[in-house]
Amino acid sequence: MNILQPLKLSEEVVQHFNSIDSERKNVLRKYLKDINSAMKDSWIKKLSDLKLKYEKTGIQVITKIIEGTHSSRVIAYNIVKFAEDQKVDMITIGCVGIGGFHEKKSLGSVTRNVSEISTRPVLIVP
Repeated sequence: MNILQPLKLSEEVVQHFNSIDSERKNVLRKYLKDINSAMKDSWIKKLSDLKLKYEKTGIQVITKIIEGTHSSRVIAYNIVKFAEDQKVDMITIGCVGIGGFHEKKSLGSVTRNVSEISTRPVLIVP
């Protein structure tokens, strides 16, 4: 009985990556690291601007970029753990992340998971 079939595309990507010589792999790794760094710098700037904007209105804002695996459950756990460690009053999170809406879901997977596992109030905004 087959429950989950491997995606042919992922197999092809892995096979292709494994066939690349080590010099080209290093170039690709550096390129991906540079992209990740540029994205992180961009988010640091955006979060800094938002923090400044809302602190001017008297709202205390804590920002943190949490890096890790691309698993919505792990990301949600890290967000909830951070909120608990910081003793935040409420988690505010967007209803849809970078993955967008699934046809039959009204929430992004990270948002859904945060709302399911958090012991703190969660405000979901559009």
